[in-house]
Amino acid sequence: MALFSRHVYLAMGLNTRTVGQKWLEMFPRELRAKALEDLKNEIEKRQKSTAKHSEEISPLDTKAQGEKSQQSDVKSPITRCGKVTFQLPAGASPGPEERLCHSSWRNGALKETLKRLQASITLDPDTAHPDLILSEDRKSVKRGEGQQDLPDNPERFAYWPFVLGHQSFSAGRHCWEVEVGDEGDWAIGVARESIPRKGQLSLCPKGGIWGVEKWGGQVRALTTHKVTLLALRWVPRRVSVHLDYAGGTVAFFDADEGGLIFVFSHASFSGERVHPWLWVVGVRSKLRLCP
Repeated sequence: MALFSRHVYLAMGLNTRTVGQKWLEMFPRELRAKALEDLKNEIEKRQKSTAKHSEEISPLDTKAQGEKSQQSDVKSPITRCGKVTFQLPAGASPGPEERLCHSSWRNGALKETLKRLQASITLDPDTAHPDLILSEDRKSVKRGEGQQDLPDNPERFAYWPFVLGHQSFSAGRHCWEVEVGDEGDWAIGVARESIPRKGQLSLCPKGGIWGVEKWGGQVRALTTHKVTLLALRWVPRRVSVHLDYAGGTVAFFDADEGGLIFVFSHASFSGERVHPWLWVVGVRSKLRLCP
């Protein structure tokens, strides 16, 4: 199940082959081999199912044609079926890489193996804006009713209601999930350690942030020149963030369905450490790191 169809990727300057290849490149070779095997099995299963349905429909079609010839003076609402085929709308048929992305997640095998890449993330209270309230286990964050009286340490955000993850990365592949829920606006992603803490900044890769946001009921990617509206079929409740530091890739997935939301490729971290980044935009928003 894809979050959005091929024409949306094309509108963003991406094709599904590129998206799928970038997704696959994030994982070790043995995981890719397992995903390919899962896809092969799914294709064989669907081919058998299609053949079975064709056999069931064929006698009905023959019977319908016989009845039509016997009732030549009556206009029949039944039209000739011929061979039954299943086809997606033109331009929406996914390529093998895109099908691999979604089928491997749905089958569960790849999702299980991804646990080895799962990073245990907690929020860093020293970076949290005074408007934000962190849970005792430092796994969730929400907006308070006003600013708290907190030390104005250099790490703390003073302008934007941001908070960073305590953990940072300068190599390897890592992923983590954020429960964003149904209410309020939010933004999540990855940020360079050096982003400004006391003033405004550019919410884009050039400004040191690679993220997606929900704003006014729409999900958007924080791209370089302007935000990119993502024509999603639904708003995800849990988002999985995948970072490939050496590969320069930051990808976002629906953690429940496995659909790709957006991918930043050719990300330049300049050898700098990066942190998980959360922005609690709305007063009703509550974000929680999973598990």
